[in-house]
Amino acid sequence: MGITVDWYRQNDVLLVTFIESWSGDEYLAAVEAANDRVRRVDGPVHVILDLREAALEPQGTVFQAGQKTLNAMPENVRTLFIVAPPRSFARVLLRQFFRVYGRQRRMKDVTVIFADDLEEVTARLD
Repeated sequence: MGITVDWYRQNDVLLVTFIESWSGDEYLAAVEAANDRVRRVDGPVHVILDLREAALEPQGTVFQAGQKTLNAMPENVRTLFIVAPPRSFARVLLRQFFRVYGRQRRMKDVTVIFADDLEEVTARLD
């Protein structure tokens, strides 16, 4: 599977890792798995999207998938960390995505933070 979903810190921080290429079906299954785990937690949850090893799908697919993700995001997600190299296509594309769609009502309580690696995320969480 090109996408894994695991707890980074049990019931507090969820890690979604994109590994090389992935399909739209894998993406939707990962979103469903992530949302299922987050909904089982009573308190706030932070989500990390690790894109350092990801091969991105065509731009239209990424934007459509992103919109579906935002619409289905559980209410208790508080922070969305996006881990990607500073000048990577993934980071540039997602910055643009959140400029366009990040102002939706559903995102008003979610902070989006870009990070270079998991160590930076851990430092921000502690």
